Amino acid sequence: MESELNALGKTITAEGRGMDKRSLLDAECKAFLADKQILAWILRDCTPEFREYSIPDIMSCIEGEPEIGTVPVDKDLTGKYMAEKVTGMADEDTSSYEGTVRYDIRFKARARHEDEETELIINVEAQNNFKPGYSLVTRGIYYCSRMISAQMETEFSHSDYAGMKKVHSIWVCIRPNKQWKGSITTYTIGESNILGNAKSDHDDYDKMQVTLLCLDGKPTGKENVVGMLDVALANGMPAEEKIRQLETKYDIKVTNGLEGRLETMCNYSKGVYDDGIEKGIEQGIEQGIERGMEKGIAGAVAILKSMGEPFEKIVERLMQQYGLSKDEAVKYARADSQ
Repeated sequence: MESELNALGKTITAEGRGMDKRSLLDAECKAFLADKQILAWILRDCTPEFREYSIPDIMSCIEGEPEIGTVPVDKDLTGKYMAEKVTGMADEDTSSYEGTVRYDIRFKARARHEDEETELIINVEAQNNFKPGYSLVTRGIYYCSRMISAQMETEFSHSDYAGMKKVHSIWVCIRPNKQWKGSITTYTIGESNILGNAKSDHDDYDKMQVTLLCLDGKPTGKENVVGMLDVALANGMPAEEKIRQLETKYDIKVTNGLEGRLETMCNYSKGVYDDGIEKGIEQGIEQGIERGMEKGIAGAVAILKSMGEPFEKIVERLMQQYGLSKDEAVKYARADSQ
């Protein structure tokens, strides 16, 4: 229990140090994804090494506690960080690397097939912006490359490349473009004969995989990792309902820690949304002062509708903020939509 609290404690207590609600929501989402039950679902549906495993068996293959936002990605820092902790992958203070890009979640897992055991290094990223100005696939390849190069002098030494571990970078895309919704796509290194039919051992080049795990955006009930995460990360669904579906449909044991994260994500998601609504109202009031009350109200209505606020709520807010009667508020709300 102590390690579980430590993994999240710094981000939770950061509210008192000025961390905004969006940052806390992001931290809670990463902590939720780092739960071994959730990681097991991700590994089963996204990696060939664990495709035939049961969820409990995959959980037992995950080594130690996953690192959350501690290991730096950038050149020269990853190797230095790993050299300081040659054994294990436990969480630790990385304050000397403030300001660098870090992996959201990173951990090791062991897969056994017949008499051979394979150790993997896995990175999971929670991604809200599907088009951040570059390809997520390209960024995933960079992350894989860094996880491979950082193995020098930690997983293998000098020219003993046989000790290199395969790496996975899995991107959980929460709001993908329409054509990507509800999809899982992988990118790997393959062998192609240009001349002749020579073949290398598959394990010699099967050293990295990038995966885009794209959510559907709404709970569908499908019994796969997309369906499970769509329930867990759904906007507007109460934590109690999320817990019920996770336990009954996906056989996920919702511990006190996991329940707390679900509740916090729901509360902060609503808080971030409500903050946006209030800012929209304030902006409308400012417009009213500058350009006349009617234009200001119209501006507020337009902002509220763009944020998806229901008609009845818009009427209620106009009555509260502008002192309008219900008939007046209804008239303004309807006028903007005509």
